[in-house]
Amino acid sequence: MGAPLVCDAGGLCVGCNTPADCAGIDDECKTRTCASGVCGVSFTPASTPVAAQTANDCLQVVCDGTGNIASIPDSADSPLDDGNACTDEACNAEVPGHPPKADGYSCSDGDACTEADACQAGVCVSGSPLVCGGGKSCVEGACVLLGCTGIVGLPGFPEQPLGPAPVNGAASDLNGDGKLDLAVVAQGSTGVSVLFGLGNGRFSAPIDYPVGSFPQWVAASDLNGDGTPDLAVPKSNGNVSVLFNQGDGTFAAPVDYAVGTSPTSVIAADVNGDASPDLVVTNFNSFNVSVLLNQGNGVFAAAVNYGAGSSPNSVFAADLNGDTHLDLAVANSNGNSVSVLMNKGNGTFAASVNYSVATGPASVAAADLNGDAKPDLIATNHGGNANSVSVLLNKGNGTFNPRIDYAVGQKPSIVAAADLNGDTHFDLAVANTDSNTVSVLLGQGDGTFAPQASFAVGMTPWGVTPADLNGDGMPDLAVMNLSGNSMSVLINFGGGSFNAPARYTNGWYARSVAAADLNGDAKPDLAVADYGTSVRVWNNQGDGTFASGAVHAAGMSPIAVAASDLNGDGAADLAVVNNSSHNVSVLLNQGGGVFAAKVDYAVGIFPRAIAVADLNDDGAPDLAVTSVSSGNVSVLFNAGSGAFAAATPYSAGSSPIGIVAPDLNGDGKPDLAVTNTITDKVTVRLNQGSGVFAAGAAYSTGIYPVAVAGADFNGDGALDLAVANQSSNDVSVLLNQGGGVFGAATTYPAGSSPTSIAAVDLDGDGSPDLAVANSAGHNVSVLLSQGDGTFKPTLMYSVGLKPYSIAAADLNVDGKPDLAAAIYDNYGVDVLLNACLP
Repeated sequence: MGAPLVCDAGGLCVGCNTPADCAGIDDECKTRTCASGVCGVSFTPASTPVAAQTANDCLQVVCDGTGNIASIPDSADSPLDDGNACTDEACNAEVPGHPPKADGYSCSDGDACTEADACQAGVCVSGSPLVCGGGKSCVEGACVLLGCTGIVGLPGFPEQPLGPAPVNGAASDLNGDGKLDLAVVAQGSTGVSVLFGLGNGRFSAPIDYPVGSFPQWVAASDLNGDGTPDLAVPKSNGNVSVLFNQGDGTFAAPVDYAVGTSPTSVIAADVNGDASPDLVVTNFNSFNVSVLLNQGNGVFAAAVNYGAGSSPNSVFAADLNGDTHLDLAVANSNGNSVSVLMNKGNGTFAASVNYSVATGPASVAAADLNGDAKPDLIATNHGGNANSVSVLLNKGNGTFNPRIDYAVGQKPSIVAAADLNGDTHFDLAVANTDSNTVSVLLGQGDGTFAPQASFAVGMTPWGVTPADLNGDGMPDLAVMNLSGNSMSVLINFGGGSFNAPARYTNGWYARSVAAADLNGDAKPDLAVADYGTSVRVWNNQGDGTFASGAVHAAGMSPIAVAASDLNGDGAADLAVVNNSSHNVSVLLNQGGGVFAAKVDYAVGIFPRAIAVADLNDDGAPDLAVTSVSSGNVSVLFNAGSGAFAAATPYSAGSSPIGIVAPDLNGDGKPDLAVTNTITDKVTVRLNQGSGVFAAGAAYSTGIYPVAVAGADFNGDGALDLAVANQSSNDVSVLLNQGGGVFGAATTYPAGSSPTSIAAVDLDGDGSPDLAVANSAGHNVSVLLSQGDGTFKPTLMYSVGLKPYSIAAADLNVDGKPDLAAAIYDNYGVDVLLNACLP
């Protein structure tokens, strides 16, 4: 059967009436047509794109002009971006690709803290890190100061609190974690303390194990052969306690063994050659040493006593005569001698032979000081004014040459020998009880020593233990501070140098310090007032070290110094308070740190402290000086050229000493806050304008307040007060309630006899902290702010003897504030550079 007929309107048969009557299907490239009853096809022009396209394949789908669909190259249909800034998106022979951009093409590695990133072989290579000055770090392309997330070092760690009267520490890995721990005895306690090392020079809080009253010393050694160090502790009751390690740094109950009368020290050493450590104990009042032989399992035979000299208090074991057996050297404090007891080879000893040293030897150590493979002897001379160590060189047969003495600090106690500077020669570390220092004497390799270098530690250092406490391969020093009830850790910086404050000697009793750029080099210098008749300038070398500058005459007994541009020439001038001549000396800076001769201005009787501020709103800084005996504040208004009008007295409570001039009520005018030592108050006098002050409001503080600082401690925009209380050994913080009205004081412990206080952000968290100089504690207390007006527990940092004044400034230009403390008894200034320690 054929196709159905198609008829037109007149009934005639035709091929089509409409295109739909024609065979086929229309699409984008062809269309059926019907013309005069005849079917046809119309083709879309060639290269006409069709609707259906595949994106980014470098092709375009088009009509070919004959009714068919075809693909043709299309360079505009480039591949998708592969996200690589160092490649292009391009078509190559109808194939999508990502060819690399030219080397050196600018790109970004995604780290905003690198600069000049550039393409190399199709990869973005990081450029140089963005260098931030002033101690800042790069964060998302911006240089910012980051807060310290570790612990504030000034420059070393703060002192670690211990029990009362710590005297000795033994370093050993007690818990098997690969880090050195410490076992410490404190004579005022009834136990031995274990401090686990954190591997960075810091330690966990002490864990105490009871042993009985008045422990004297501690030795750590594997006494029972189980691979873990045990402890031996002599006590003044005539026993030595042995505490076995349970394998994890915890210890079993002590087992006591009788020794002589008033034992003072112990060592663990294999004196009979059976590979088990024995114990040797010095007995102060029975003039002998007790030897307890190990039975091989940590059980000890009864003590056998051997005579020594008068009042033996320290013992050391070494093969002194080269026969492979350990001999004994004993320091006799009242015999002014060292006793040598030769080992007979079986753990028994010959009669002692005494060698003279200086007065009151407190300890003895043995080491090969001259490289002849024979141990020499070193003894500290604690008695009288010896202040030395005696070195006795071995003749090679266990007899010794006469002593050679080397100066150290005052009242040296314990000496330890170790290679502190990495030159393979033994050096000496000596704790000096009365100068609160450790002396380091670098060995020359021939049995002689370089002059001592001194490093500040806590109060009355007694024991010193060399050990690598931070795992850097260099021995550090752990120092037990008898009166400070603390431990100082001195980290070895290499070359026998330790992270302690740097000291600059003024030449006389340093009473006050101020920090300011005195010579126009944009680096803070120091002005130190000595309690004689002068002020010395120390010029900053740019890295926080200082060179001695000129000494300038002041009045009698300078007790406070302030630095400020008093004559408006852009250079910091000096104002010095003279306690005995009852005046203030003004020294105008002539440029470059050269000062004109002083001009004196009378103030009240026995002036003590000074504040500098524009009190009358004339654009020139004025002076406000407290006078103890006059009971007032002398205000000297600046004439504008650094010359001052006669003092105007303002009452400021009874016996005013400390003074600060911040804007306490937020009116833009500096007010006065003055401490009153007799009434234990701080008096606030609000500025009424033009240097006229309202009657004072008095607020209670601690006992004998002597210094005051103002800062916003709780972040509310109003300045608060912090007061150092000398007799109650604390700090009173008074929060501003608004308008210069203060709430009740909150008290925080400081050190002994705080005399100066500064408010400064030491940990970089944006909240001001407190730094307090403690004149009787010989240290600086730091109270880190919690940002809400409260403070964290007090940290103690060692400085010299009697710090009377403290100043804060970025002394090494690293963006962190440092501290400088005037050290009265050491005639100088200690510089504590701020470091964030792990």
